[in-house]
Amino acid sequence: MATVRKYRGVSLGEHGTVEEGVLLGHQCRGEKEGKVSTLLIGDFHTIRSHSVLYTGSRIGEYFSTGHHALIREFVQIGNHVSIGSGTEIEQNTIIGNAVRIHSHCFVGEGTEIEDNVKIAPGVMISSDRHPLLPEKKKVRKGPRICMGAYIAMGAIILPGVTIGEGSFVAAGCVVVRSVPAGSIALGIAPKKFSRVASYLKMLEERLKGVPDFKEI
Repeated sequence: MATVRKYRGVSLGEHGTVEEGVLLGHQCRGEKEGKVSTLLIGDFHTIRSHSVLYTGSRIGEYFSTGHHALIREFVQIGNHVSIGSGTEIEQNTIIGNAVRIHSHCFVGEGTEIEDNVKIAPGVMISSDRHPLLPEKKKVRKGPRICMGAYIAMGAIILPGVTIGEGSFVAAGCVVVRSVPAGSIALGIAPKKFSRVASYLKMLEERLKGVPDFKEI
């Protein structure tokens, strides 16, 4: 049976659970031998089997992963954050408090995710602005996803854009430009945005007298 593998420089909080096959404090690429960055994980964590967490990250309390989650080096994560099965968080990403990133997502390097953001399964967040350039000339800038935004299933967020506070990115949307706060983004490369408040008002009108939402 697989066991937990913990490298030097790992600090685990109390009252947590680490399942079989987890790897904690994996050394990041280019780190000098003998120099170990600390991986800090707060109290009340739940790290499920075969997840891998690299060195140098700072993770708050009540953190949880699904199975086979990957957290790369120098990631900052707040409290009450959940990372789903098969999701990869690339290096230098910043994640706030009360964030839920569901299964099979990719979060590119340097992405900023503020508090209370929800990201549905299969969302791809890119940070490579010019993928055809050689590695030494790469320019990476992840998106910024502002407080309370919701990214629906299978959406693709391209580098450098801002998803505004309280906005909604619909399923399958490809976002190539910033989404204003409180807006709904639909389709591929959306140019027009409707307002979340207007949509909710319309939906409320439609639901009047509809039993159990069956006619929607």
